[in-house]
Amino acid sequence: MQARTIIIALALAMATNTVANATGFPPTDFIWTGFYVGGHAGWGEARFKNLFFYNPSNEHPEPEGWLGGVQAGYNHQWGMWVLGIEGDVSFLDETDTAFDRGQIRSAADSVRVDVDTLATLRVRGGPTFGRFFVFGTVGAAWTDAKWTACDCNDTRDKITLNFDDVGVAYGGGVEVALANRWSIKGEGLVFDFDDQKRFKTRLFEGPNRRDTFPEFSHVIVWRVAVNYRFGR
Repeated sequence: MQARTIIIALALAMATNTVANATGFPPTDFIWTGFYVGGHAGWGEARFKNLFFYNPSNEHPEPEGWLGGVQAGYNHQWGMWVLGIEGDVSFLDETDTAFDRGQIRSAADSVRVDVDTLATLRVRGGPTFGRFFVFGTVGAAWTDAKWTACDCNDTRDKITLNFDDVGVAYGGGVEVALANRWSIKGEGLVFDFDDQKRFKTRLFEGPNRRDTFPEFSHVIVWRVAVNYRFGR
């Protein structure tokens, strides 16, 4: 999974370079200092663990899908180096459901997971090469996600856990200046949460009960963004 993340991030960076070359006006004196706002779109994949309590061989829901959002930030440039801060919010529609294929008495028939929102506040920094800004980034992350298990034969046997979690986001990418005020970037981010929930419910009572609990592990995001910079 880490290798795939790197490959896709490189592909996004190559795509931004292609767009920059297509503009026909590659600025070599671009100044990165200043405030900026923009929008982004991309793809996200979420991973949960321990979703079924009895049978670890059961299938696991793996929600994935398109996302879009907005970002804003500030950069300051010293020579060839840039350091900045960026905040962003992404809205997703990632939902998936898995079913218990090895029905054990009193076990849940299905588990559904939803990821609706991701947000970060990160520092980012790195060197510039002409119109190219190569950056790494790390900071705080927040998500709005849900885990729902139910017994399809009895609608009263249902439990929902909210994973409104704070975690860590990290990654990197390349931003390319298109003109004095516009730039485009490609980046890959990992949202690491590793939040495990503990609870009591008769839905998961049975002869083979084990001490395992659902866990929201991480989200991997690849996205392309366009920024408009204020000032010079």
